[in-house]
Amino acid sequence: MEFNRPVRIKLTGNINDNFKTFKQEIEVYFMATETYKKPKEVQVARLLNLLGPDGLKLFNTFKIEDKSIETIFKCLEEYCVPKKNVVMEHYKYFTRKQNENESFDKFYADLRELIKSCEFGEAEETLLCSQIVLGIHDKDLQTKLLREHLPLPKIIKYCQAVEQAEMHRRVVQKESPALDQIEERQQFKSKGWSQIKQNNKSQRKQEHKNKNQVNYKNKNSGESQNNNVKKFSCNRCGISHGINECPAYGKTCNNCFKLNHFAVKCRKGANKGELHEVQCNNSNDEEEELTYLSLNSIESEKQINWTDIVVIDSKKELKIKLDTEAQLNVMPLKEFKKLNKNLEKSSVVIKSFGGFKIESLEKVKVNLKNSKNEISTYFEVVNYNDLLILGLKDCIKLNYEIKEVNEINSCKTEKDVFLQKYNDIFNGLGKFPEKISIKVKDDANPKIFPPRRVPYKIVNKLKETLDKMCELKIIEKCKEPSEWQSPIIIIKKPDKSLRVCLDPRELNKNIVREMYQIPTLEEIKLNLLNKKYFTLLDLRDGFYQCELDQKSQNYCCFSTPLVGIST
Repeated sequence: MEFNRPVRIKLTGNINDNFKTFKQEIEVYFMATETYKKPKEVQVARLLNLLGPDGLKLFNTFKIEDKSIETIFKCLEEYCVPKKNVVMEHYKYFTRKQNENESFDKFYADLRELIKSCEFGEAEETLLCSQIVLGIHDKDLQTKLLREHLPLPKIIKYCQAVEQAEMHRRVVQKESPALDQIEERQQFKSKGWSQIKQNNKSQRKQEHKNKNQVNYKNKNSGESQNNNVKKFSCNRCGISHGINECPAYGKTCNNCFKLNHFAVKCRKGANKGELHEVQCNNSNDEEEELTYLSLNSIESEKQINWTDIVVIDSKKELKIKLDTEAQLNVMPLKEFKKLNKNLEKSSVVIKSFGGFKIESLEKVKVNLKNSKNEISTYFEVVNYNDLLILGLKDCIKLNYEIKEVNEINSCKTEKDVFLQKYNDIFNGLGKFPEKISIKVKDDANPKIFPPRRVPYKIVNKLKETLDKMCELKIIEKCKEPSEWQSPIIIIKKPDKSLRVCLDPRELNKNIVREMYQIPTLEEIKLNLLNKKYFTLLDLRDGFYQCELDQKSQNYCCFSTPLVGIST
């Protein structure tokens, strides 16, 4: 029986990997050919034969007294395998991150290979879990993995499932049926009119610098053009955009006050009562801007119906939303597809809440009829899932009753109730319970500085500032001479008020410093493990809330052109 001969050892390139592969092939080959049962001289001869010319030359440089397979492999390993530096192996492992287009299986396999030479011992599985979570490229997936501690098999299975689901989503999105007249949404800014040609076997292509290419196609034409960047309908902001281009990223929802989505797409109950406002600019480019605003729901004893049923083109009955704050009509893309009508050019730019633009898919002209009147009007076609929106102008034409609300009853918010409950805490400046003591060196020489000149223009304002600080009990007038007196620095704030600062350079030189160890970033990270809620607290006028003891007050005296003042 014949067996595949091992490939000769290569002493160029990555000789470390080449040696490991060659050694494994030799062991398999010798086992298959029963070479291990042969005499030692035969085993050595076969190994030298399989080394090849380069390997044989290298063998001749070795000084081996007792020739055997083990000793030959040991000498080859000393030559091919570099000495391992554990610190560098740790560095390679902990700096390994998943690349953008790299599959999870390849990322996990590389981590497995790198961790072999790290000598972590029993902590190997735990550190492998940590590096997967910290090195994963998908930040949403990383956030989910950080919520709770999962064993390694579950982490692997979960990451593979998420990656597979994302691949399936892309396939489904790619194969979704195209619109008869519109292949993809137009999203660009131009001062000229956009063009739509609906002749058979026609194409249009219009390029805009730094914007996406948009294509339209005829229903009977099998030809189309693809956008450079694939867009999808986002469930976080409500508009269509490319990957990593969501305008809601980093923004706070006005409904649940959480990050990375708008209130219109909030899962904790949509805000009742949406306002749509159109601002028309009388500029040369004839551009109109539609601004989308969101209004939080106001509790009312009586439920008001803001919708009605209208007939479109004397054929189809549709439910429509009446919005007296809108100056433009909007139609969902799914409803337009059912009308089998042609689009007309439009210069409208729709702005969502936050000022992010949403391009209209042009406009369509329809006939509207309700129980009171019939009109012909235009609707801007937009890719969103909701009712048709009828603006103020056409609400008046269709004789809908419009009422003005000039007065509303204010209701207390949770913030107002909280402030009222703890009124004693939020009144005044406040101060910490313990007093601060400044320790001065025993051989310190007290110094007194004369007051610095103050421009006449701010003398009165300086006096008002010092009087206010005295009223708030931040400072007080000196009642007796002091051995220490420092000058002051006056800084003008953006609101034109004054900030009075002490300039205690000489005092600082004589203060006995209290040494504190500053925590490192690694220590802070450990304290943040398994934490869910984070907040930022800031003390306004924080240093004014630190009271000095009597001796320290004498150290911090300062002089002004007005009067001696002590903090």
